[in-house]
Amino acid sequence: MAISKDELLVIYRRNLKRYGAEGDADKAEIERQLIARIEAR
Repeated sequence: MAISKDELLVIYRRNLKRYGAEGDADKAEIERQLIARIEAR
């Protein structure tokens, strides 16, 4: 079963929030790029 676009966005945004809180700028940037890629679809 595939994950929907909305579910992916929820996961990536949650990860972005967590990585931001942890101070991991590299992982946070990757999540931002993934979110932008999904939103562009």
